[in-house]
Amino acid sequence: MAFDLIQFTDQLRYLPYRDWSKEYQQKLVEKVATSPWRAMYHTETPTGLLNDPNGFSYFNGEWQLFYQYYPFGPVHGLKSWFRLTSEDLFHWERQGIALEADTAFDSHGAYSGSAIATDKGLFAFYTGNVRDKDWERTPYQNGAWMDTNGRIEKLEKPLITPPDFVTDHFRDPNIFYYEGVYYALFGAQLKETLKGAILLYRCEVDTLDDWRYIGKLDIGETELGYMVECPAITFVDNHPVLLFCPQGLPKAIDDYQNIYPNKYIVGDAFDPDNVRIVNPSAMRNIDEGFDYYAATTANGAHDEALTVAWIGLPEIAYPTDDYGYQGALTMVRELSLKEGQLYQTPIIPKTTLGEEIVIKDKGDLGHNHYHLSSSISFGEKTTLRFFTGAEDNQALTLTIEENGAVTLDRSKTPDSVGEDYGVSRTTRLREQEYIQIDAYIDESIIEIFFNQGEKVMTARYFPKKGHTGVEVANAKIREIKR
Repeated sequence: MAFDLIQFTDQLRYLPYRDWSKEYQQKLVEKVATSPWRAMYHTETPTGLLNDPNGFSYFNGEWQLFYQYYPFGPVHGLKSWFRLTSEDLFHWERQGIALEADTAFDSHGAYSGSAIATDKGLFAFYTGNVRDKDWERTPYQNGAWMDTNGRIEKLEKPLITPPDFVTDHFRDPNIFYYEGVYYALFGAQLKETLKGAILLYRCEVDTLDDWRYIGKLDIGETELGYMVECPAITFVDNHPVLLFCPQGLPKAIDDYQNIYPNKYIVGDAFDPDNVRIVNPSAMRNIDEGFDYYAATTANGAHDEALTVAWIGLPEIAYPTDDYGYQGALTMVRELSLKEGQLYQTPIIPKTTLGEEIVIKDKGDLGHNHYHLSSSISFGEKTTLRFFTGAEDNQALTLTIEENGAVTLDRSKTPDSVGEDYGVSRTTRLREQEYIQIDAYIDESIIEIFFNQGEKVMTARYFPKKGHTGVEVANAKIREIKR
């Protein structure tokens, strides 16, 4: 089956929202409802496309989270920001479209950005995508204010126009407050070299309307591919942690497998005067799985560092496309540092967990929304199989070798995803007495945390109806409820 309600052209992708018929929108809702893979506890789009998370922040007594949204099909079109709110970082309430592409400075899309809470309100900083009659693009960096009633008012003019040394790839502002000054990071492509860079801007006024370019951020890497997307910075134990997506990164620098990686570095300090991360670490993957991109950050009431990402990748098709939607968000993860390495722990309320059962060998749960916990001795080879069913060869397989190498394999699947980039992912865990595995399964989504977040693997897998079994020795399983 294929998505059969409409054939998308460029003209249709950028049609104003008001011009779509109610009849078509209702048919799309009905189409999405027939999907066998709608998530139980992860955030998915109601219809159409979800991609980058934006504006993750705490404002007016609740968490705010937006995401890139195209409502009319599983394609990239005229983007808006869709708003979510939460009290516990797990249960998210849909508030609807917050930023629509409806001005001269975002006419072809309200693209990715960030938000920060101030005494004046919640300030949203985003890229406005504009195309001229020849389809040439100008990216404007725009601002908007949201009040405590959720009303948003855009600024009349752009805050930043593209500097003359970048191409039209200049986007994704990440705003943060550091030592009494507002800063913003931007992903960019340099015109002279056609190479990726992260640019740093500064604003010293609370009105957030006077941004000055400082320079290209020095992160100790001389090569960042042809473009950097979604730079985001947070501070963990006073150390800057920079997350970013280098597109076209040479494999000689990093032998990644996904079409584009999502990396992080850790520094000793952030030095804005010299536009650098002091003593940066080597680049590392944030997530070692198949489907993870555009991670963004926020800080909690006690300065705890949080992150959330898009479960998906650019330029990859997914089986849900056939049902008129694509994309999901990871669970929110809290970040910590141990010996310079980033650890990630999912935030999930205990009240969502059902009674514990123990699987000694294998069993059929009758559903695919649960938390599996298992502990094995380091040096013991172990294989876990998820989404098992009548076809014994179809399952998502996790293998742990004696040396701590971990491989997630989705080659035995009824619906392939991104096979051009390989069907397995491998990482290695540090040697210790035990390996703790915490897998969170949600219909077609899996997030696996090893050793309290030492490594994480996120993936999509689309089982056939009735494939709700699991095979693993001595695992504890709890159903997760919405």
